[in-house]
Amino acid sequence: MTVRLRSAVPGIITGMRLAMGGAWTSIVAVGLIAATSGLGYLINNAGVNLQTTLVLSGIISISILASCSTACSACCTAASTPRTDER
Repeated sequence: MTVRLRSAVPGIITGMRLAMGGAWTSIVAVGLIAATSGLGYLINNAGVNLQTTLVLSGIISISILASCSTACSACCTAASTPRTDER
């Protein structure tokens, strides 16, 4: 059981990374459409009021959060991947 689970963990974490990408897409879309507060509301409200710098800073904030989340999951994948070339 240990060998099977250990070899399945990288695939499980890859699936979690793909699901996290879909979740980010959904969160951003819902935040821009139906939010009454938060970052999506800030971007939408700034777009209506033609505040370009605020829109861009909101978009950059979302991309930084998503990049950090991707980097964390990549570290988890690297830590859980079995090493084949042990020295």
